[in-house]
Amino acid sequence: MSSLARRIIAEKSYVVQLITGHTADKQPFYVFLLMPAILQEKLEAAIQEGETNLEKFGVVLASGEGHEPPDALKAQIKERFG
Repeated sequence: MSSLARRIIAEKSYVVQLITGHTADKQPFYVFLLMPAILQEKLEAAIQEGETNLEKFGVVLASGEGHEPPDALKAQIKERFG
């Protein structure tokens, strides 16, 4: 786990956001982003404006191709981060 992720968790006010979308070549993807809760509204606004650099808002925990992450990954994220 990165030092940024440890700092975010230490603040005890974080969220893990599941973000889904499509790449420039129209392939579906998902990302689990660990981020300070205070940035959640800013992230949502930035995504609506076309922002693609999610690491400006937090730490990418996992990502992959497809409309939804695998159930095993969802369970792992939930177990580790609540």
